[in-house]
Amino acid sequence: MNPRGECIESAILCIAAANLLSETGGGLTAILIATMWLPHRLALLAVTTLALAGCRRSVPSTQYQTPDVQGDFRVDAWSPEETTVWAFLRPAGEQEEAGLFLTMGKGDELWAEAGGRRLRLETHPEDQAWTYRGTFRDPVPDGAVRIAFERRDGASAPESIADLPDPFELDPIPAEVSRASALEMRWTPAAADPLEITVAGDCMEEAAFQVKDDRGRYTLPANAIKPVEGAQKDCDADLIVRRTRPGHPDPGLHDGSTLLASQARKVRFRSVP
Repeated sequence: MNPRGECIESAILCIAAANLLSETGGGLTAILIATMWLPHRLALLAVTTLALAGCRRSVPSTQYQTPDVQGDFRVDAWSPEETTVWAFLRPAGEQEEAGLFLTMGKGDELWAEAGGRRLRLETHPEDQAWTYRGTFRDPVPDGAVRIAFERRDGASAPESIADLPDPFELDPIPAEVSRASALEMRWTPAAADPLEITVAGDCMEEAAFQVKDDRGRYTLPANAIKPVEGAQKDCDADLIVRRTRPGHPDPGLHDGSTLLASQARKVRFRSVP
């Protein structure tokens, strides 16, 4: 795509991200949590259009010293056999520039480690050039994941530590659910970490519900999910229950860096009026 086309695409995505920012109250942490239910590409684009202005572009990470690099990391465990680590780097502090992200320059690498296994975080054709990820296909011992920004020249930042919340199992729900009726859901075990339930589908307005006191169950109120005007009356929808815990970015990175670790479980159902 030519630069002009990239700018047009960016403008469209910025509008979508602006709506998302408004709904979530702003802030990277809110966006990271709120976008996890979105389709794969849209979630990544929402995170990377934080600036909401101008064309997005990237430059090599080697142009910046480690304290001027902000790392935004996410660790998502969808099951014991699937834990994905995400990394986004951008200049920060006095070096910050709207819409600017970092790709790995010569000698710079991103790695994740769990249970003695090392996984290189890489870009993928379906992602933006500055999106790095990798997936562990085996259980993560003790829920501990270490993310390292390793540099051949300059100071590395090898100790961003994620501690995954306790895993849980989500009970099945009916295959068809009326939006006019209450929906009870259950999971085991309960835990002290914050928990959020999101529901999304083409025929409904996306909705998120915070569970302040996790007792292993929650009832979605009748009519809490609003239909989209002009859309079809029924559609497939995804319900995600997500337990999230903040991690600890390496102190060598910019102090605005973030790390979130979550256990998430998803069920699909047919939403009807």
